[in-house]
Amino acid sequence: MSIFYISTTGSDTTGDGSIGNPYLSIGKCITVGVDGDTVKALSGTYTITSTIDVSKQISIISNSGVATDVIFDANCTIFNIQSSNVSITYVTCQSSSTSELVTIDRMSTGTTMPTFWTGINISNCILKYTGTALALNGTFTVNTNAFSRQGGTNTVDVIKLYSCRGTSSISSNTMTDSKSIRYFTYLTSTGSGTYLDRCNSKGGTLTINSNNLTYTNGSQSMTFIFQDYFNQYNYGSIGANEQYNTNTKLSGSFSSNNITSDNVKCKFGIVNILNNIDLDSLGLITITGNTLNNTDYGVLHLDKNTSSHSVVSLANIVTRSMFKIYSNTLDTVSPYAHLEIHFDSSDTSTLFQD
Repeated sequence: MSIFYISTTGSDTTGDGSIGNPYLSIGKCITVGVDGDTVKALSGTYTITSTIDVSKQISIISNSGVATDVIFDANCTIFNIQSSNVSITYVTCQSSSTSELVTIDRMSTGTTMPTFWTGINISNCILKYTGTALALNGTFTVNTNAFSRQGGTNTVDVIKLYSCRGTSSISSNTMTDSKSIRYFTYLTSTGSGTYLDRCNSKGGTLTINSNNLTYTNGSQSMTFIFQDYFNQYNYGSIGANEQYNTNTKLSGSFSSNNITSDNVKCKFGIVNILNNIDLDSLGLITITGNTLNNTDYGVLHLDKNTSSHSVVSLANIVTRSMFKIYSNTLDTVSPYAHLEIHFDSSDTSTLFQD
């Protein structure tokens, strides 16, 4: 395994990748490198004019181990991951484009089986988005990143999650934004093509814990976790409610998250919208110990698939209902489910809205 160095003053022609004679680009390191190699970026701002396809199992990290020392500045998607075991850590990624900052490529244009990469690590980075920050797929770790707005006033879904095939984590991240956000974490396969095995988890487990969000936009409602067309098996032209495989249920733990909003519409929850037909696509979801501050909206939206909740604590007064529980009478899979709610409040007058 080799270590290659890049520098803003390096050369892909005369450089050899050593710290004394570095390359200029990550693309050059990928071309000459092999699986298991590491690319260390020396301090500076790197202008990215076209997307970097990360097609080998490599690690990309700042040489100093400080994210602010290395800035990848772009007007496009910066990294398109096309391999398992890729690590991107301790760098800043920023783009003025509404395209994703980093994508984990599904390697499918619509009718072929997508590829589900494993062992992807995006951690300890500064991620400055104008569009979606991350488009995730397969098995991944997204921990201890700082998300913020680079530019634009457009409505953004910060993280899009197209599949979760193993044990994955989105935890200990921070986000600060005063512009329009629709979803912080969007579990979806809409817009990603019609796959034979469309965006399912194969029994995966997703942890979304200990994230700290500050959102101060009074005109756009933000949902922390939203599910839409997720976990569909053999979707294709058959129809969303046919050939559903119960083994693809996604289990999760959503705990100890802290969301602060400035008296805006802010929701925390799992909402299942599937052509008004509930396919019971979630397995056991545990929601516990989350705190929401200064919210002026129903803070927890649950469909009846979520199975165990301990649920949220509210640091300040809410002026509308704390919980909205949705029930879809069209469901033929599991029309009833057990819901357990614990709360610490002496005033239950605005706890529930059906």
